[in-house]
Amino acid sequence: MLIFRALFAVVIALPYMSAAGAIVFQDNFDGNQPGLSAIPIGGWTVSDGTVDIHGPGFFDLIPGNGLYVDLEGTRNAGVLSRTFSLTTGATYTVTYTLAGGRLSFDPINIVDVQFGTATASHRLLADDGPTTYSLTFQPSATGAASLAFSNQGVDDWGAFLLDVTVTGPATEPPKPPKPTYSFADVIRDSVVRQVIQENGRQWEIGSFTPNFQLTLIEAAKLGGFESFNWYQVIRQDTRHSRCLSDKSQCTDIDRDGSGQIYSIPFEDPPLSGYFGSANDSYGNDSKHGYYDDEALSLAGFGAVPPIMTGTTFTSRDSPCRTVPGDQILFSTFLGGRDPFGNLQVFIGGNTSFRWRYSQISPGSCGLIDNLAAFIPDDLLPSEGIFDQLEFISANNLFDDERTLLTSHGIEVLQLDVPRGVSEPSTHGLLALGMASVWLIRRRQQQCRQGIRP
Repeated sequence: MLIFRALFAVVIALPYMSAAGAIVFQDNFDGNQPGLSAIPIGGWTVSDGTVDIHGPGFFDLIPGNGLYVDLEGTRNAGVLSRTFSLTTGATYTVTYTLAGGRLSFDPINIVDVQFGTATASHRLLADDGPTTYSLTFQPSATGAASLAFSNQGVDDWGAFLLDVTVTGPATEPPKPPKPTYSFADVIRDSVVRQVIQENGRQWEIGSFTPNFQLTLIEAAKLGGFESFNWYQVIRQDTRHSRCLSDKSQCTDIDRDGSGQIYSIPFEDPPLSGYFGSANDSYGNDSKHGYYDDEALSLAGFGAVPPIMTGTTFTSRDSPCRTVPGDQILFSTFLGGRDPFGNLQVFIGGNTSFRWRYSQISPGSCGLIDNLAAFIPDDLLPSEGIFDQLEFISANNLFDDERTLLTSHGIEVLQLDVPRGVSEPSTHGLLALGMASVWLIRRRQQQCRQGIRP
């Protein structure tokens, strides 16, 4: 009989588990003391008569099934009931196992079950083995509902109740609160600087990886940007200073795409690229920034795709000069680009940084790594010293740098000033709001230029 009951329990449990119902109540009566006119523990009550508890050591008529309730006690058949607090609209199911009363003189025991307003009636012969039934109830109002078992009979030997389980709607574990952080938190302390040896050259590397395991696109959207870019400024260049003093020493790389000799500080590369056919591969696009984000090609500084993928965005440079002792001082800004191509650079939070290159032996002029295939074999690799200088903040942003940024229409976002941004679930609304701001700004610019929007 034990084998039969265990097998049957598995069969009925599988549909219950697949339905993902939550157990509201479960009782197999094994925690009780067997005896006559007993009241099972666990919130049960007995009214209008009595019930008995049978099992090992006390009239165990179905051995191997632990303790169980005789629904027709020694003095009148009682009503075994329990109250539950249920929620309106939810579906609850009671599953219970009944067996015949064995010693009953009644040829048939009838067990009535009521669960809320749902009812069922079962006819059991005295020698019927354990059988599992279920009854479903959906309350129309939130509140108390009763589960009751009663046996129709008069001979003090009723049907046996072996176990009861009540399941309700599936419940999910409480979710942790959604994190809320500022855009500054997303990119603060996210830039790592290093010098590496690659393609026979030394490279200054600045790698940006957003915090909180966000991708580049996710991080950009949180700030209202379409993508990230680097904006590099050359603040000091001893070779270019010689050009400014003596025009005969100027080369194409001292001029922008229009042939004008630029003054210090200047954007590297210039908006129109460097001058001369020999430097065509240095050409930049029509937007400010270190990388050309318009096309995937070897032309341009880096040529990153319009939509960035992955989690890391890197600034790479390999400068060198032909005269030992020459120095170049760089300010490399991390920035975000809006849907209209406007660039905003970040200061504070250890993102934008300064570095210096000092030439110690003759070498070639620096090229970006994706142009390494074009470097002639007879040019010497750069040999110099890379110095990592301070991160750029509001306290050490030079006036001439700010003037250069302003002249290029580039705004500065100070990360030390909180700018709250919700958790990534609100990307859409935030991006829409930022796009509206950029649209208004673009139309204002068009109006000032006499362009009809």
